[in-house]
Amino acid sequence: MTIKKEDWKMKFEVFEYVDFGLEDVYKTYRDRLPDLVKFIPNVKKIVVEKKERKGKKTYFVNRWYGSYSIPKIVQPYLKAEEITWVDRAVWDDSNYTVEWEFEPVFFKEYVRASGFNRFVEEGGKTKIILSGEFNLDLSNYPKIPKLLRKIVVPQIEKFTFALIKPNLIKVCRGVEKLLQEEKGKAK
Repeated sequence: MTIKKEDWKMKFEVFEYVDFGLEDVYKTYRDRLPDLVKFIPNVKKIVVEKKERKGKKTYFVNRWYGSYSIPKIVQPYLKAEEITWVDRAVWDDSNYTVEWEFEPVFFKEYVRASGFNRFVEEGGKTKIILSGEFNLDLSNYPKIPKLLRKIVVPQIEKFTFALIKPNLIKVCRGVEKLLQEEKGKAK
């Protein structure tokens, strides 16, 4: 993962392997996110708000509810119960990809996140290539007093950026664990 500080951006690309075939991994990731919550410690629940199938594409709107310990310096500006986000995704079965964007409830006007994931079969395993961009700019966030922004904003950025890669990996590991449970293939 590379973190590019200019413009408060983080571009990332993560490769993860799941020890199951492409169809199983892709469909589990696409259709069973709520079942993966038990494998993602910092997510309380995922609610599918909309699912619509059109030809080879499936459109989802999922709401994620986070469960995080907020750093003390950030607590006056971000409450644990606010850490929810809406995930909009278009899954394309013709090429095993998903294009996604998420909109957080917290700092809504100051955060943009979008990306593209690709699922590729490699030797009986599935390689998941997760790539995207996360933009956060709180330099003019009105709830943080101007005098404190130089102290608080970097802490919020650090906290937020530190969540991205581990969460992506935990979802992939969750897919693998769920399939292990159901198919009895233990590592």
